Amino acid sequence: MSFDDPHFLPPANIRGEETRAYEEKIVELLRDALMPSSGPVLFVEKVELQGERPDTEVIIRYRDTRKPGLHAVRSRPWKEFIEDDDDGLLPDAASIGSAIYSRWHDGTLEPVKEE
Repeated sequence: MSFDDPHFLPPANIRGEETRAYEEKIVELLRDALMPSSGPVLFVEKVELQGERPDTEVIIRYRDTRKPGLHAVRSRPWKEFIEDDDDGLLPDAASIGSAIYSRWHDGTLEPVKEE
C-alpha cells in the first residue's frame, strides 16, 4: 500500500505500520503547509505524532512573538476527523491535513499543557 499520493483513500481496516504511514503522510502535508514560516506572529518549529490509533495526536510546537517560550497545540485526528471503524475507506491524508491546518489558522486547536 502506497501513501505517496496524498489523495489515496486507504481501507478503513489498516493497522500497525500502514496506520502509521497514513498518519505520517498527514503530518508531512501539514509540515509543508506550516513550515518554514507560518505568519508574522506565529512560527512553527515542529509538527510531530504522539501515541497510536485511535489515540494518535498531531502536536504542533510553535513560538508566538507576543508570548515568550515554546507553545504547543494538538489535534486528535482519529477522534476529530476520522470515523474509526473497519468498514469502507478512510479520508485521504490531504483532507485531514487541510482540516487540521484550518483549525490551526482558526485558533481552535487544543492547547497542550506542558508538564
